[in-house]
Amino acid sequence: MRVLIADDHRDTAETLGKLIACEGYEPVIVTNGLDAAAHLRAPEAPRLAVLDWRMPGLSGVDICRIIRKESARPYAYVILVTGRGEKEDLIRGLNAGADDYLVKPVDPDELFARLATGKRILDLQEQLLTTQHLLKEQATRDALTGLLNRRAVLEALDREWTRCDRECRALTVIMADIDHFKTINDTHGHLIGDHVLLMTAQRLLSELRPYDSIGRYGGEEFLIVLTGCDADTSLGSAERLRHAVEATLFRTEAIIKVTLSLGIATWDGHASAQDLIRVADAALYRAKNQGRNRSVMADPGSLTQRRMEKENGVGS
Repeated sequence: MRVLIADDHRDTAETLGKLIACEGYEPVIVTNGLDAAAHLRAPEAPRLAVLDWRMPGLSGVDICRIIRKESARPYAYVILVTGRGEKEDLIRGLNAGADDYLVKPVDPDELFARLATGKRILDLQEQLLTTQHLLKEQATRDALTGLLNRRAVLEALDREWTRCDRECRALTVIMADIDHFKTINDTHGHLIGDHVLLMTAQRLLSELRPYDSIGRYGGEEFLIVLTGCDADTSLGSAERLRHAVEATLFRTEAIIKVTLSLGIATWDGHASAQDLIRVADAALYRAKNQGRNRSVMADPGSLTQRRMEKENGVGS
């Protein structure tokens, strides 16, 4: 682990650096407060720092105050080194954001012990952040397909709707459903059905842009959000998805060919995100009724009709 050693006396800094190097740490040595602050604010900043209280440019206390205001950065564990042993000074340093302190002259064993404490705390923090990330993934991802779950994809749609409304950008919603999925389950079993769902999800995801969103809306149905996609391009986008799935042979215990029905709704600049979904869902049912394995655009004016119905208290 890299450790920043900051002391205006280079001989002192290098001596401390040699000591901690013997314990397996990688010392980064600077001799003024400005350089120390720059290192701690760099993208690959050392996570452990031993800072002298008094330095040119910025004191160790000043540096603590600066980095503690930047909470978005990875946490750095800071040990202040001071010739001041008075209680008031130590409290001042800790209140500024220091995690620990050493009083000069520095005892090597005490330095090693305090560095070990800092490393242990940083390791625990990393474990906590990793656990939080995993919990967040579990809360937002569908367990079977790995796509966003229903709640998360609806939140993604709301975010994109808000941004497109603010920036006057186009927005398209596609509802996609696997055709005859019940037959696949009944014929091949639910394990094969789950595999088909997973492979279909991965095929759809591979055809989308990094900034598009896709989630499992329910059962064998997917909700796709295309940012910047207007009415002129939305049908082509849906057809590309349909053809990609249709051209894929799903090899399980048997070779299964899968097709999709898709309903498309492009935002008119006025409709709500929820109305986009309702209109796209209606277009999906039209695709099913027309024979499946096809993409159908929402009827022109359907969003306007939906809005008028809501204003009149019908179907709200």
